[in-house]
Amino acid sequence: FSVPVLKAEFLLISPERLQFETKGYNGFPEAKDSTADEKRYYHVVVNNVPGLKEERFSSYEAALQWIDYRLSYLPTEKPGIRQFTWNDLAKHLFNEYYTFTEKEKKAAAQFLKDAGVADKDTEEQKVRRIETAIKNNITVKADLPDEYDDCARMIEKRMATEAGLSRLFAACFTMAGVRHELGLCSDRSEYPLDEAFESWRGLEYFVFYFPRLQ
Repeated sequence: FSVPVLKAEFLLISPERLQFETKGYNGFPEAKDSTADEKRYYHVVVNNVPGLKEERFSSYEAALQWIDYRLSYLPTEKPGIRQFTWNDLAKHLFNEYYTFTEKEKKAAAQFLKDAGVADKDTEEQKVRRIETAIKNNITVKADLPDEYDDCARMIEKRMATEAGLSRLFAACFTMAGVRHELGLCSDRSEYPLDEAFESWRGLEYFVFYFPRLQ
């Protein structure tokens, strides 16, 4: 905050079968964990946190002291197996964004044909034509039901959710033979990604990377 904080306290209480990890940033310490009465306690108190003056064009929120936490283990159900890793996230993205029904594949193939995407095109031409076709024909709306994550539905109704739009891009790139990778990132001005701490929190922006287009 822009004013000093006399006392900042973090307390997380969970069933003993859930084991969390915490990490502090910008000088905020990690929480100490303990168990009692079949519960886990993660607790830290910091006194006299200095204020941080907000400067124009600075990443003010990212520079504040704060603490993050993640569910890391299920000691009873899955002892020794780390939960919610980056590998788990990659598998989740693949299952959600690269598993298509035959109806979806057929709709995407027709969409590519209508967009003028051809086998003879260079990879860059394919990417640009796919991007132009999707942006010109599909409207993103936040309040759509989950059925608008379906590629065939999106193309037919010309509407999609944010996640659905990324799924449509993935389908078109895949069927057009464009080598690409799908990723998620956070807003670094608010929540910088920490590769060493596998927290999925804040990962809300989809990005595509094209290894052949440098």
